[in-house]
Amino acid sequence: EEEDVLRTQIAGLKQKTVVINFFDRVEEYVRSSRPSAIIMAYEANQKIYTDYIRKLKQDPVTREIPVLALVARVDENFPVTYKRLGFAGYLVKPINKYDLETKLQEVLY
Repeated sequence: EEEDVLRTQIAGLKQKTVVINFFDRVEEYVRSSRPSAIIMAYEANQKIYTDYIRKLKQDPVTREIPVLALVARVDENFPVTYKRLGFAGYLVKPINKYDLETKLQEVLY
């Protein structure tokens, strides 16, 4: 349901932005749709998320697409490590449309 709210918020944006989860055929979809940005849920204690962002950043087709991490909370280390992981920025849940648009503007322009 959080994903549906986020999809509704980005629906009216002029940037082509996708929300991904690991239950979709993510790689194929992202490579074929060539979005302006990707918003990806991220949980530091789940290795699958770290592996996936690294995979996106190693792929020649997707490496230049900015990826925003969507996190439940930020610990003291995350603001320092998110760029090292490959994220262009992050958003803390719950987010509103204004914060989303502002962050997308920062990473895209």
